[in-house]
Amino acid sequence: MKPAGLFRDWFDHQMAEAYGDQARVEVDDNDGIIQVTLVASNDEGQSWSAYPMVRESPPAGDVWVADAREVSTRPSGGPTEVYEFTILPREPYEHLVLLVDAHGGLAPAEDGVYRFKSERYYQEALVASGYQEWDRFDVRDPMGEGTDADGPVLEGLRWYDTVIWFTGDNDFNTLTLADQQNLVDWLADSEEWLERNLLLTGNDIATEVVGRHDDPLGLYGGWLQAGYFGNLNGNTGVTVHDEEGGFDFLDLAPGFCALPECPFFYEYDVLWHMSPEAEVALVYWDQYEEPHPAAVAYSDPTRGYQTVALGFGLEFMAVAEESTRFEHGGEHRANLMGNIMEYFQIPPEHIPTEVEEEPLRNSLSHAYPNPANPSVTIAFSVKEEGPVAIRVYDVAGRIVRTLVDREFDAGASGRAVWNGCDEAGRACASGVYFSRIDAPGFEAERKLVLVR
Repeated sequence: MKPAGLFRDWFDHQMAEAYGDQARVEVDDNDGIIQVTLVASNDEGQSWSAYPMVRESPPAGDVWVADAREVSTRPSGGPTEVYEFTILPREPYEHLVLLVDAHGGLAPAEDGVYRFKSERYYQEALVASGYQEWDRFDVRDPMGEGTDADGPVLEGLRWYDTVIWFTGDNDFNTLTLADQQNLVDWLADSEEWLERNLLLTGNDIATEVVGRHDDPLGLYGGWLQAGYFGNLNGNTGVTVHDEEGGFDFLDLAPGFCALPECPFFYEYDVLWHMSPEAEVALVYWDQYEEPHPAAVAYSDPTRGYQTVALGFGLEFMAVAEESTRFEHGGEHRANLMGNIMEYFQIPPEHIPTEVEEEPLRNSLSHAYPNPANPSVTIAFSVKEEGPVAIRVYDVAGRIVRTLVDREFDAGASGRAVWNGCDEAGRACASGVYFSRIDAPGFEAERKLVLVR
């Protein structure tokens, strides 16, 4: 079987849209093939449906097809050869997000037990931040040999304007040379006025790409503007903090989170910004509270693409509390993911939700929709009982409107709506505003834009 374009996933999302499109598969007909059938499942192989494919004559000019490889699980009584592929959309649409799972393994849950695959934590963070539409590519054999260790090829990447690529704690073939070339070429597409946003996250990506192989294609030093300054040993306790100044990437109280320590023996990449257009987004604090740069954010002034390179895997974030090393860190992952998406200027598709595992938590969601026209909704929750105030401020720090000002019980949550008017009911001018919550033990602020 000869695939015309290379891509693969399991129809995890947008089944209806996928079936509504068309696919074309090129088959090397050396054996007198008379019929090709697509066999698909949307319930992880519990049931299957067969879709006969029609021979084209003459062949169509456009080809939309994915990586055609034999699937590991064949349907009972199905045809001898079964392939999986994705039908890509014919027209790119705004803010198409791709998750690339180059880890393929488990990450420690809140109790320190390896229970869930890494992808769970990224999907949870996206949903909690108000994003519910994405595609996923599973690298066939992370840390393997040959093309099975490669991520999506350029023909597949080009359909997406935002890529979240995660490698967990893998330390070999985190980004193959083919992956690096495809990402460089994909970022270069921004010269054609295509939006490009890249989140690259994993404990040892820079260690391998730069430390061991000297950044052969300049992905880090050139395209990400991120320098590699060695590893930070996490065995004795490492916390991650927002870097003061610049864009706020981690602004949820208490303003920092923990990374796993002994007995997990993780090491984390130390990264530094290489140009004025790049900034250190996050910093590690070691056991002596000495800071080390942990992430670099970069907006290319010429091509316009934006990147965030984390020196650690987002899935390893946990709440730093003395009582337990693995208190639930979902709200911090969601906070970081939401702020990264805001840095990429991708508004939430839905009102952000709460992370289910910890009902008693402090949170102030990003405004939805943002930009706002004519109104905006802000979700919040509070961990402690007491007075809660949510207000809208202008860029000069003046109160524009008080949305909430009353007592709440511990664990309460709600939504505040701003209709774009001030306290006197007058319509506010278009521009940048800020929502702010003040609650017992919790303060947070979010930027929003009003458009008339």
